[in-house]
Amino acid sequence: MHEVFLQRLAVHPFLRNDNNFRIFLEYKEALNVRGKNKKEQITDFFKTLTKTADEVLLA
Repeated sequence: MHEVFLQRLAVHPFLRNDNNFRIFLEYKEALNVRGKNKKEQITDFFKTLTKTADEVLLA
């Protein structure tokens, strides 16, 4: 359903040449509208910290 809608938007004369719209279509990450709560922020922080520590230890 969303893909059909985006295809219809992409052929619009104005959006067809819009660089920001093109970036939006090619963006690979999830686009979350909702902000993260404290628990999610802390969890992400520790995941990043652990990943960084692993990279240092394995290098």
